[in-house]
Amino acid sequence: MPAVAIECKTYIPKTMFDQAAYEAERLKEGNPYALYIIVAEQNALSNGVNLKNTKIDEIFILRKQKRSKRKKPIDSGVVSDLYGFVKDYLRADWFDNEKATELGRLIGI
Repeated sequence: MPAVAIECKTYIPKTMFDQAAYEAERLKEGNPYALYIIVAEQNALSNGVNLKNTKIDEIFILRKQKRSKRKKPIDSGVVSDLYGFVKDYLRADWFDNEKATELGRLIGI
């Protein structure tokens, strides 16, 4: 069972987003602590797509643009952000029983 799943796309339209959201949900049924990320070169989602109500943790758009024939270069800042996002997640404590006990809540922390 993976700790981090990264789905890579050239662009991410609504149909691919919906499929990825389903896959993220299935992954997290087996491992709720898993991180699910989409990495796409370009964004093809309409502005009306609700990104919050899914199990997808983050979407990184490497070229910082909507889908277009003329492509901007891949943004090194986005690549660095992606790397830091995954690195920080893997280094973080997923559950600290002592800290949870001190807070008085064991599950919803």
